[in-house]
Amino acid sequence: MLAKINNILRSPTLFTLMGRMIQLATQIALVLVIPKLLVPDAYVKFSLIMPLGILGASLLFGWMIRAIYRYVHELLAEDDSRCRQTVYFYYGVISLLLVAAYFITSFFTNSFYRLVPILLLAVALKMTALSVLNASEKYRTFFYAHLSFAASLAVFLVLCAKVGAENLEQNLLVYASLDILVAIVIWRYLEILTWPPFSEFDKAMTKRFFLYGLPLVMQEISIWVISLSDRYLLTLWEPSERVASYILSYQLSSSVITIPITFAMLVIFPRAIRLDKESGEQSALDYIYRMLRYYVHYIVLIAILGCAIVIPFKYFVYPAYEFNPVIMIIIVLAHIVSGLSPFLSKEFELNGLTLVISKGMGLGAATNVGLNLAFIPVFGLMGAAVATFMAYGVTVIYLYRARSYKGKIV
Repeated sequence: MLAKINNILRSPTLFTLMGRMIQLATQIALVLVIPKLLVPDAYVKFSLIMPLGILGASLLFGWMIRAIYRYVHELLAEDDSRCRQTVYFYYGVISLLLVAAYFITSFFTNSFYRLVPILLLAVALKMTALSVLNASEKYRTFFYAHLSFAASLAVFLVLCAKVGAENLEQNLLVYASLDILVAIVIWRYLEILTWPPFSEFDKAMTKRFFLYGLPLVMQEISIWVISLSDRYLLTLWEPSERVASYILSYQLSSSVITIPITFAMLVIFPRAIRLDKESGEQSALDYIYRMLRYYVHYIVLIAILGCAIVIPFKYFVYPAYEFNPVIMIIIVLAHIVSGLSPFLSKEFELNGLTLVISKGMGLGAATNVGLNLAFIPVFGLMGAAVATFMAYGVTVIYLYRARSYKGKIV
């Protein structure tokens, strides 16, 4: 009996589940706890600067992160170090430039946005480390990595609780520094970070990664535009209290859908990669679209549960923020529609047609910006929510019509 329990405790499945549960908990903590610890003005500040770090990471590192995820087995292959050395060289050069940019700008400005290079670096290193661990199925390390990143978030939350919003900049700097430290340790464990710090730069490898990943960078930027640009545009027409209310409504409503979808894709896509490698693309697509059918069949139930959870939660837990249930319902529906995109995109990722994904997301982003500029001055927060719903709808329709999969979808 003890031997059986010991085997369960050491099983990869258990470590995978625990790692993903920690990841889920940290995502929920960012959404739920930060608004309680910060006053609305500081919450708006936090909600404007963090997405810029994510956007910067997508611009500078996104193409390589996505290519690393797809070709992770080549990255970790022991018989050929060119891939690891190329990745290390690129990250090393850009990291040095970002650190230099932070220190140089600190001499000339006290602007809150001078932290963007450090936040960008922390996001990029963290995303890469977790992507490699997840796709390579190194589940024990995957668990410890999430535990370590959760600890750095806990330090940030404690600092916010103790010293308040007036030291938000210092708190964010501590948070980013801890994430960078954890990511460096993981990189060293994976033997991507080498010593002495000299490396080869393989142009052919870089070109291959760039051609695969660049369209996906455009996809990530488009997602950023659809999901985040409205908060920046709202600041032009709405007071900070109402912008804070919209951001909180958006975060809560989207998280009810996107966090479970993200959690599911962490399980689905690594398995799809393995099926593609072992049995061919058709087997991988059959599996992905089978998962999509489950989502579509329960989509109404998901919508009802999402609204039933998020609307009373905001009403009772965040009384300091303005409450509009209609806006929250629209955002929940928007993200239910957007939840179709990851499933429809995988066909194009597996066969290298990443430009199709970018076109779909780009069309949605252009729709979002245009509708935001038309709707927000007239309808305010409601206009931003409707623009988000329509933008995701345009993207999903484009991807659905572009697919070439031969098989039952719904």
